[in-house]
Amino acid sequence: MYYDLILWVTGLPSFVIYGVIGGAMGAIGAVVAWPFSNRFEKASRIVPIIFVVISITITPNIVMPKLDQMGFEAGFMKAAGELPRKLDDVTVYQSAGVYDDAVNYSFKLTIDIEDKAFTRAALLENIGSMAGCKQVTSIPLRYASKAIYRYETNLGEIVIVPKSSDCR
Repeated sequence: MYYDLILWVTGLPSFVIYGVIGGAMGAIGAVVAWPFSNRFEKASRIVPIIFVVISITITPNIVMPKLDQMGFEAGFMKAAGELPRKLDDVTVYQSAGVYDDAVNYSFKLTIDIEDKAFTRAALLENIGSMAGCKQVTSIPLRYASKAIYRYETNLGEIVIVPKSSDCR
């Protein structure tokens, strides 16, 4: 439900977002000017206008990029679906998200492994042979610069950051 709300807000036309932010900033300006309205009548009229003018700078530089990023993350999480979920006999897809300039996928291997390096190489080969490997390694750079696959095993965590050269 949260993701649906975020996707709805990010889908609004930009003039609506500018209007809401401008109105909110004008209201904040009125609240700030209210205590001074008896002494400085002109200031109580000018301060809300100044706040609305400030919103013209804040909206495109702070609010719109943040909404854009939140929309990407909400769409990504909605596409991931209900987690955790079992993908096959040995792999549980635990979580997905966009953190620290990276798209993070977290899995748990339910079998005991004996060789961490061999398992890492096999997992990387599996990621490289996925149909969407090129898309995973070329994530839109405005949101994240890489994809990180984390596998929790009995021997500890295996972290894989695939590059386009790993794709076949």
